[in-house]
This record gives sequence, C-alpha cells and structure tokens, in this order.
Amino acid sequence: ICAGETYTLNNQTYSKTGTYKATVQTASGCDSVTIVNLFVYDPVEFNYTVKDEDTGPQTGEIIITDTLTTWTREVNGVPGGSLDSLVAGVYEVVYINESGCRSKPVRIEVNRQCLMGNFGAVPKVCADDSSFQVQFDVVEGAYSSYNLRFDADAKAAGFTDVDSLPNNGIVEIDIPGSVRPNTYKVRVDFVDPTCGEHPEVLEFDILYSSAIMAQKFNDVIALLNSKYNGGYDFVSYQWYKNGQPILDATHSYLYIGPEETLNINDSYSVSVVRAGETKAIMSCELIPTTHQDQHPYIKQNIAGVRQNLPIPPSSENGEAIWWSVSGQMIERAPINAYDEYIITPYQQGVYILELRYSDSRELYKVFVK
Repeated sequence: ICAGETYTLNNQTYSKTGTYKATVQTASGCDSVTIVNLFVYDPVEFNYTVKDEDTGPQTGEIIITDTLTTWTREVNGVPGGSLDSLVAGVYEVVYINESGCRSKPVRIEVNRQCLMGNFGAVPKVCADDSSFQVQFDVVEGAYSSYNLRFDADAKAAGFTDVDSLPNNGIVEIDIPGSVRPNTYKVRVDFVDPTCGEHPEVLEFDILYSSAIMAQKFNDVIALLNSKYNGGYDFVSYQWYKNGQPILDATHSYLYIGPEETLNINDSYSVSVVRAGETKAIMSCELIPTTHQDQHPYIKQNIAGVRQNLPIPPSSENGEAIWWSVSGQMIERAPINAYDEYIITPYQQGVYILELRYSDSRELYKVFVK
C-alpha cells in the first residue's frame, strides 16, 4: 500500500510494513488462518525552489529536486504539467511514483518581481562637463534599458529626451554645451520586461564652472565679468573654502592678503545670484596655484575708498590708471611731477595700479576697503 493508506484484516487496520495473521472460525468449527505480508511504500516526497517571474513575462520556474526519473507529476491537475515559463500564480504539484502512490499536494507560489531600485549620490556637475553618471542599484527585478524625459526647464536649457539607453548599471546624462547653471529634473523611465515602465525622478544641480573665477595673485581670486564668464551678471556673492563659507567674504573677489596666501591644498568656490533672480547657485571648486606675483605691493597697499594713497614720486608728469583684477579699466587720472599721493577708486576691491610715465611703467597691487 502507499504511505498514508491502511489495510484492514479481520476488522483490524494496519498501516505499517509487516506480516499479519488473522484466524477466523468457520461455520463448521474449523479455523481459517489468513497471513498477510504487508509492504508500505515510502512517502512520495520532493523538494523545490522557486524562480520568480523577474526577467520578463513567463520567466517563472519551479525547480524540483529529490525525485526519480520513473515518477510522473501533475500540475494543477494536468498530467505532465510544465514547471517552467510560468507566470506569477499558485501551482499545486503532485508527484506519482511507479507504483501509483501520490505525494501530498504541495501549493507553490511564483511571485512577480517588479523593478525596485535606488539612485546613488548625484556627483557635483560643472557647467563645462560633457556628461555625468549616477549609479542605479537594483534591489529587486531587472530592467533592460531606460529612457530620459526632461522637464520643461531642462528642455529650455538645452537638454533633450533620449530613448533606449542600455542597462549598464548607471544612468548617464549628456550636458548641453551652453547650459545655464540651475537645478533640473529628469524622469528616468526604466524598461522593466516583467512589469512595464518603472519611472524614477532624478533631480540634479548644474554648478558654474570654476572658469568664472580667476586667480590673480597668490592672495586674490576674482570673478570674471560678463564678457568673460559666459554672459552672467552677478549681484550677490559668498565665497567658500573647502566647502565652508568664509566670514564676510561677500564681494566679487576673495582677498586674503597681505599676511596670508592661497593654499594649494585648499579649494575655493563661490555662491552667486544672477541679476534679476533670487536663487544662489554654487560654482565648482578652484584649486589655487603658487606663482611669482608680477605686481609688488607699494609701501602702503591698503586704503579706503576715495582716500589718498602714497605713491613713489617722480620727476616727470605721468598718468595713474586703475585696473580691476579681471582686466577692466576702472578710472585714470593725471600725475604731476613730484606728486606723493593719488586718490583711490569709488568702489572697494583689489586693483592693479599702473603708474605710467614717458619712458617707464610701474604696476602695483592695491586693496581698497
């Protein structure tokens, strides 16, 4: 008999392998002896693992182990039913051995694994970068490719939608050549072969290129004007050193002299607000270099706005020209022979003072505060 079945002999029920004897007295008074050699087959059992439907439609599978090749099966009552190329659902599996004994029905569930994942950290992206990449870590499911769908602001800045980018574990976004620094959004539609499109929104910042700044000396970094910075007019400034704001560094230049110099082991950046706007946007970082300053300090190199600044006297007439550190001429004034002072400009800042004579030209660095 099969495991779980019973055999009845002379009103006695047996379910274990063994030899059983029953004596029955006939009507004539004779004893009738019945001997039964009972054999109980081992239970029909099996083990299994499940592969969920996770790499496309009908990719589920039930993998059976610990069965014999002589056994047959039923799946949901269908003899020889398939256990691969399954859709998500519940399947009742029964195995039958060569003696016709059946296993207990086992209900096995195949799940559908839709894509689940997370973006990694968005890197710092500079306006002069050609592209950037963001890691996408798959937690469950899979995707075959992805499409990029930019919002209206991003499209206005030059970003364009892209289809059918391959799955290589990252999302790569090309940066338009003249992109305006700002915060943008893109919807990344991951193509999930099992469950369809899986949208994820990615927000990213485009920072100003460090090229909007220039190191002028060993102690000055200045913002370039709109002629040289891509056409931007800035009205508000905050300078940073190694990612931390510098106290009172809120001008279009960063001056740390005359007692200190820029450290080549530090990084400097600036947060600026464009004219007509209120949002502050960071720049990428500038790493200073050490070089020989071409413009020495005069004896007194610090003065207030519209104050007398001592200059080396000359025996001839000349001209004083004030230049900004970005190369823009601020003002010019005549110098009479033996003048000992000139008047500083109207605005605070770091300047190059050019003293020009008929046969000589002297350049000095001056800080007007």
